[in-house]
Amino acid sequence: MYRFIKFLDNFLRGKSYFGDFLKTLIIGFLFYLVGFILIILKILMFTSIPNTQGIAILYYVILMPVVLLPIMVIYFLLLALLRYFLS
Repeated sequence: MYRFIKFLDNFLRGKSYFGDFLKTLIIGFLFYLVGFILIILKILMFTSIPNTQGIAILYYVILMPVVLLPIMVIYFLLLALLRYFLS
């Protein structure tokens, strides 16, 4: 368990501010992509009405960045503050 936590610590912290920023963008994009895939799978498995597919996808594509971008900014600021105060 300790090695896993150490691995996550090394993976989620870059070597510089630019590395922190890139990892924040990569993690945010992966969450967006996974969420989009889950929405598509949910629509394909549980919906038989084709008219609701476009509405659900449009809803996710428009509103997910509204939620995801502030979380990414907070994550990056926490990484930057940790780098500033711990160095």
